[in-house]
Amino acid sequence: GPTAAGKSEITLRLQQALEASGKTCTNIEMDNFYKDREFRDGKPMDTQIIHYSLFLQTMHALQAGRPAELPQYDFILATSSHDLEGNLRPGCTTREVQPADVILLEGNFPFQIPEIAHLIDIKAVYLAEDSIRLKRKWRRDVDYRKKYDPAYLSNRYFRTQFLRNEEIYQPMMKCCELVVDISAAVLWVKPYITALLQS
Repeated sequence: GPTAAGKSEITLRLQQALEASGKTCTNIEMDNFYKDREFRDGKPMDTQIIHYSLFLQTMHALQAGRPAELPQYDFILATSSHDLEGNLRPGCTTREVQPADVILLEGNFPFQIPEIAHLIDIKAVYLAEDSIRLKRKWRRDVDYRKKYDPAYLSNRYFRTQFLRNEEIYQPMMKCCELVVDISAAVLWVKPYITALLQS
């Protein structure tokens, strides 16, 4: 879903509920696979802006029941733990994640990309109104992370959101199993998901 829609919050709640039911869970934040913002800016949201080979290695390892090493993204400096070729930078570290019954992949990277789509069993788009997301993004990126100054945040937000909607979220809504709109408390699901929930 879009930035500040509440993806991290719902992912945490899903993980807690699944673990309470006896499942093991691994949560992977897709943002950690981003390359440096300086490299990404102005580029389309496709596999060139992430450490794509590292992402595939992680997914294949976890699906095969093996631990995986995740790159780490610094949200303050807007840099990756890995250089553009995917090599770990001096002084940086990775994070090990363990295989689990359920792997939660959270982020706004487009899962309709064919090479990625087949790796994900259930795809969900999580939405919230622009006004709600702008308030959350301001609180997170200006007040807490001190990542943007207010003018830059506003300009970036209003410049990119329509483009991201056209490029990413509309196409993702066409191929997902679940669409959740928290603003209107609406849930759309594909018929076979409804059948699973009722069984």
